[in-house]
Amino acid sequence: WNSAEYWRYVTITSPCYYVSYSVSAISVLQIYQMANEQSFDAACDSYLKLFTYTDDYDVLTTEEVLVYSGLRSFTDSMMFMELSEFLTEDIG
Repeated sequence: WNSAEYWRYVTITSPCYYVSYSVSAISVLQIYQMANEQSFDAACDSYLKLFTYTDDYDVLTTEEVLVYSGLRSFTDSMMFMELSEFLTEDIG
């Protein structure tokens, strides 16, 4: 197998694996934005809540965990636009 064949096979047979990475990356970018626009403590609190939600709730959907953590859902199209603007300003 060459590299292109391998990646084509992996993305077709395991698409949820890569969707999971995308959702995680979006959350990380929101936490980065929170640290810059609100405070480092707020970002740390949000990050901690992502991993301790089971201490307070037995079962939550992915979107409920994000909201509980102070983050926005990956289904919120405005969030993508705001992240894009933030990252463009931060880099520029």
